[in-house]
Formats: sequence, structure tokens, C-alpha cells
Amino acid sequence: MLTKQYYGLPFRRLCAIVIFSAITPSVLLMAPAIASQLAIENGLGPAEIGRYFFTELAAMSLAVLPGFYWQTRVDWRKVALVSVALFLAANVASVFVASYQVLLVLRFLSALGGGTLMVLSLSSAATSSDPDRVYGFWLVGQLLLGAVGLYVMPLLFGAFGLKALYITLVVFVLLSVPFALSFEAGPPQARPSASIGGGAGAGRLRQGLGLVAIFTLYIGISSVWTFVGMVATKIGLDPATAGSILAAATLCGIPTAVLTTVLGQRWPRRVLILAGYAAATLAILMLTGLSGVVMFTVAALLFKMAWTFIVPYILASMAEIDGQGRLMGVVNLMIGAGLAFGPGLAGAALEKGVSLSGMLAGCAATVVGSYLMLALAIRPSSRTQFLGSSAPLAS
Repeated sequence: MLTKQYYGLPFRRLCAIVIFSAITPSVLLMAPAIASQLAIENGLGPAEIGRYFFTELAAMSLAVLPGFYWQTRVDWRKVALVSVALFLAANVASVFVASYQVLLVLRFLSALGGGTLMVLSLSSAATSSDPDRVYGFWLVGQLLLGAVGLYVMPLLFGAFGLKALYITLVVFVLLSVPFALSFEAGPPQARPSASIGGGAGAGRLRQGLGLVAIFTLYIGISSVWTFVGMVATKIGLDPATAGSILAAATLCGIPTAVLTTVLGQRWPRRVLILAGYAAATLAILMLTGLSGVVMFTVAALLFKMAWTFIVPYILASMAEIDGQGRLMGVVNLMIGAGLAFGPGLAGAALEKGVSLSGMLAGCAATVVGSYLMLALAIRPSSRTQFLGSSAPLAS
């Protein structure tokens, strides 16, 4: 079983992709529980808590920069081992640190190591013969660990404090060390990339359009998810009810991500992407004119399910435009940048007097714009195939 190929990848490498891509962003995935503990145990205010998570997100995103060097020059297994060592050392040190400033430095180093492992995972998944399914597994692992962590971590915090988080991360990564040697020794041989007319210049244009599409998508969806609680308050829902609905929506994102691993390339990818974008846009527009708890629940569920449904297909499309997976590090940067800028831009708009409905309408327009750019980026060379072909882009 360990030597068997799954979707064109050795089983151990597939496990490495799923395991490391779930563990490394776990602080961000469990942010609500960690934020509460930071306030209770360390007495941090909203601004300090915000800087804690911004540091994690920024370091994970910036990990792409050294990736431009090592992806073509250094043994990927050595990169994985060094990244694991950095992640471990920073989390072990975090257990014993009391200073907030020193903790931020350690969290930056931890996330830098984790971000490098994420780049490795994304780039390795891009070389699969069925990237749609592999990116589906990539996302399912994150959602499952995030859901379990949100339930278990508050219990551990009550017994052991915040150090339980860092100890848990250390244990998980120590158990995962053998899988670090499952990555390729160096850059993979290029797969045939998406059929592109117009030569290398057109290829770069498509890559650029795809990256901007991902950036704008994450600006839109992160803005909505950050301020969806304000929508609940506006229609008169109490925090407990709203929290339960949003938790249910998060859990419902898991089966839709699993669905992508089942569908794979059975249906035309461009049609599935269009359906996912349409569902996300509809959900956002529903949030602008809600009248009760039922509509809010439907909109929240639809939004989260659409989000987790389209991400694997978008990543697979970008992987096929690239052919070697080197672009996936930049994709990771665009995701992180969108997640960072979205809430800030939306919050600034609300402070400037833009209504909540107006902000949500702007998010819907941003998502539509993202789709249009992505559609141009992934279109086949023959216009007649834009929505009708069921063949993968590499064909």
C-alpha cells in the first residue's frame, strides 16, 4: 500500500500533502478558540490579538519568497526537514515564553516553517494526475482538523492553558516527521500545461489573471465571513444562535470538500467552477436582504459550502496552467494576502459610512469579477470548448 500510486502520487507523498497542509495553518483554523484564550490567559486586547494572527498569516504568506530560490536548487526533502525543525523549535520555545514581543517573533518563525511546508504540499499536489481530487483532500484535512480543534482546544486550555496548543503542534509534527522524506528530491518534471495560444506571453498573462482572480476571491469571501456576525445582529439574532448557525455552516463545508474528491474530473471543471461561484454570489446577495433566521441559515450554509467546493477546482486549474507546481507558492501568497486585506478593506468601508448591505453588494461584485478573470485564465485554446468540454485542461 505504501508504494502504490494514488492519483499519480506515491501514497506516502499524498499523506504528507494532507498531513502537513492541515497541521501548519492550524493556529489560523482554530483562531476563535485561541483568541479567547489569549484574552483570558494573557490579558491581550483586540489589537494585540489581531497582531498575533496577522503575524502568523503574514509569515505563512511570505514563505513563498524563499521558495523562488529553493524550488529549483535545493532537495525538497531537505527543505521539508529544515522547515519541520524550525516549526518544532519555535513551538517548543513558545511554551516557555512570557513576553508578548518574543512570542510574536516565535510565531513568525513557526509560521515561516509551516508556510514552507504548505508551499511544498501545494507544489507536490500540482504534479498529480488528478489535482482536483488531491486538492480536495488537501482542503478536507484542514477542515477536519480545524473542526476538531475548535471543539477540543477549549477543553485543553481549561486544563493546561495556552501551552496546550504549542505542545499539541509539537506532538503532531513529531509524529509526521517520517512523511517529510516523502516529498520529491527536487523539482518534478513538467507535466503538459493547459493548452495556451499565443506562446509564453499568453501563458504569463493567464497565470497573472489566475493569481489576481484568487486574490480578489479571497478579499470578497473573507470580508463576508468576517462581518457575517453583523448581519445576524442586524436581523435580531442573539450571539449564541448566530454562533451555532455559523459553526454548522463550517461543518457543512466538509462534505462539499469531500464531494470534490469524489467528482474529480468526471464533470467539466469549468462548469463546476461556474456553479460554485454562482452559489457563492447568490449567498452573498441573500445576506443583503435577510428577513429572518431561516434565510440567514440558508445563506450562511450556501456560502460556506460554495467556498469549500470551488477552492480545490481553482487550485487544480492553476496547477495545470503552471505544469510544474512552481506557481503554487505564489497562489499561497495570494490566498494569504486576500485573507489579510479583505477584512481590513471591508472594515474601512463600514467605518467610512458604507452600509452593511452596500459592503456585501461590493463583495458580491468582487466575487463576480474574480470569476470573469479566472474564466479568461483557464479558457481552452478553442473557444467552443469553454463550457462544454469535459476533458481536463492538460489534454
